[in-house]
Amino acid sequence: MVWGQTSSRGIEDLVARLKADDSSFNALHIMKHRRLNYEDVVILTEALKLNKNLHELISINHTIDCRSAELFGSMLSSNSSLNTLSIGDNRFGDEEIIALISKVDKNNGLEQINLEGKSLGPIGAAALGSSLHRFSRLFALTLSGNRRMGDDGVASFFTACASAAKEPLALRRLELCRLELSSNGLLKGLQFNGCAANSGSAFENIETLDLSCNTLGVGAQCDAFEALLVSMPALQDIELRDCGLGDAAASGLSSALRKGAGTKLRRLSLAANKISIGGILDLANALSSCSAIKQETFAELNLRGNEGLGDDALAAIVKVFQARTATNFKLDIGETKVGVETIQQLAHTPSLVSLSLAGCRSVAILLPIFFQANNYPSIEYLSLSNCDLGEDDVAHVFEGLLTGALPLLACLEIGANPGVETNKSSGMPQQNLDGPLGNLVLKIKEQRPLVDIHWRIGDSPIKQ
Repeated sequence: MVWGQTSSRGIEDLVARLKADDSSFNALHIMKHRRLNYEDVVILTEALKLNKNLHELISINHTIDCRSAELFGSMLSSNSSLNTLSIGDNRFGDEEIIALISKVDKNNGLEQINLEGKSLGPIGAAALGSSLHRFSRLFALTLSGNRRMGDDGVASFFTACASAAKEPLALRRLELCRLELSSNGLLKGLQFNGCAANSGSAFENIETLDLSCNTLGVGAQCDAFEALLVSMPALQDIELRDCGLGDAAASGLSSALRKGAGTKLRRLSLAANKISIGGILDLANALSSCSAIKQETFAELNLRGNEGLGDDALAAIVKVFQARTATNFKLDIGETKVGVETIQQLAHTPSLVSLSLAGCRSVAILLPIFFQANNYPSIEYLSLSNCDLGEDDVAHVFEGLLTGALPLLACLEIGANPGVETNKSSGMPQQNLDGPLGNLVLKIKEQRPLVDIHWRIGDSPIKQ
C-alpha cells in the first residue's frame, strides 16, 4: 500500500507507478494533503484504464465534482482489476453519483463500493439503484451516513434496483446505517408496487444487512420486518442495533419466521433497543420452530441494552438453544436484568461458547453458579465487564478458575469493575496486580496459560 505523503504536491509520482503497472502497487489511499484537482483526475483515470494491479482506490478527503466523477465512471468501464472504490468527500451528492454512473456501461471488477458519509438524497439513491445491475461482481455496498436519503431515498433505491434488474443482483452485503430511516420507509421499499416478491428478485443474494442507528421504531414495525425476511431469503446476518425498536418489530420477525422465512439466518442483533418480555417471548416461540435453529446454523444473538428484559424473557430465549449439539452459540445479554434462572439454564447449554454479561449489575450474586462442577462446559469467552464487582467478587472469579472450572475458557473480560481498579486519586483506573489479586493472576497464568484476562474490551491480556 502506498499512502500519500504529507505535502501539497500532486500525484504525478503515483501516476507514474500506475502507468508502469507496478505489481507491488495494489492499493492507493490519496491523503488530503495531496492535490487532486480535475487535471490530476484526468491523468489518474487514464493511467487506471490500463492498470492491471491496483485493487483498491480510496480518496475521501477530496472534492470530486461532476466532471471528475464522469472521468472515474469512464475508467470503470475499462478497468476490471480495481475491486474496491471509495471517492469523494461529504459534498459528493446526487449530481456527482449521477455523473459517475452515467459513464459506466458495464464493470466486471468492482466488488465493494463505499459511499459512507456523502450527501446522497432520494434522486441520487434512485440513480444508483438503477445502475447496480451493471456491476456484475459487486457484493458489498455501503450507503451509511447519507442522512438526506431518509425514507424516500431508501424506498427509491430499493424500487430502482428492483425495476432495473432483470436477474438478482450480485449484492451480498448492504449497509444502510444512520439514514433517518423509519419502518414505513423500509416497508415502502420492500413492497415495490405492493409486491415484496419484486424486490426479492433483486435482493435474493443479500446475506448481511446493517440497518443500525436508524429510526425504525417509528412506523409499521411488524409489517416492515416481516417483509424484510420474506424479500431477502438469503439473509444470514441482520444488524438492528439502536433503532428504537419495540415489541412490534420482534413480532414482525417472529411472524416471518413462522411462515418459513429466515432459513439461513446465522446472526441477529437487536442490541440497544426497547424490546420487552412480550416481544422476546414471541421471538423465542418463533425461533423454536425455525429451520435455522433446527439445523443448528443460527449461531449468534445480541440482546444487549434492552433494559426491560428480565429473567423470564431471557430464560425463554435460552431454552430454545439448550438441546443443541453444535458448539457454536454466542449470546450477548449485557445491560439486562438477568437472574438465576437464565444463568442456571446457560450453565447447562453445551452449545454456548461465548457469553457477555457486561453491564449486568446482578452478576455478583450469580457467580457461584459459574464455578459449580460441570457447568458451562464449552464456554470459551466470558465478559463480566462493568458488572459492579468488588475485589472479593473478582477474587471469587479467579479462585474459581484455579479449581478448573470453565475448562475451555480462553478469554475473560473483567474490566471496568471496582475490584480491579486502584489509585482512584489519579483519575485513571489501573490494574490491581499487587496483593492477593495479583498473586491469583500469576497462579492462573501458571496453571492455565491459555486463559487471557482482559481488563476491558479491546485490552491485550494481562502480562506476567
